[in-house]
Amino acid sequence: MSNPFEQQPFAQPGPPHDQYPLSSQPVQQRTVEPQYVPSLQYPLPQPQWQPSQQAPHPKNGLAVTALIVSCVALLLVLGQIVFVVVTGFFSPPGDLQGTAPQVVAGSPYRGTLLADELSRVITADFGDVGSMTCPETPAVAVDAVTSCHGMVDGLESTVSVTFEDGLGHFTLAEN
Repeated sequence: MSNPFEQQPFAQPGPPHDQYPLSSQPVQQRTVEPQYVPSLQYPLPQPQWQPSQQAPHPKNGLAVTALIVSCVALLLVLGQIVFVVVTGFFSPPGDLQGTAPQVVAGSPYRGTLLADELSRVITADFGDVGSMTCPETPAVAVDAVTSCHGMVDGLESTVSVTFEDGLGHFTLAEN
């Protein structure tokens, strides 16, 4: 079988038309039948437009969860910063509790020891103590009060120390 895509001749080669004698006999024409090619369809199908398929997105649940957790953590930190700025992180001491060391019930208590303990308690409550002085307490007993003066958070402050018992437990309040 010959190649179907090869062009077949339609007429036999011969002399040019002006060399044919004119006759009354009809001229027989040779026709070529188209060959059927099973791989081609007649008429040829028109291409159909189809939307492009996007690649499926991978499921990144862990990445999304990490992003959400980090955003929540950031909001918590920012909330704490705003809280500190609004309420004052180094606020003057309110009613703080402490225990004076080396206390003997009914005995006088040295002011330098009390000032050192007050500075420790205020610093533990995130305060900044520049200086603190306390007078000597005449006798450590229930409801004995001593007033101390100093620089707390850069401000001149007066605090009252009220002893709760003879063991040195006290409450500190700003005046």
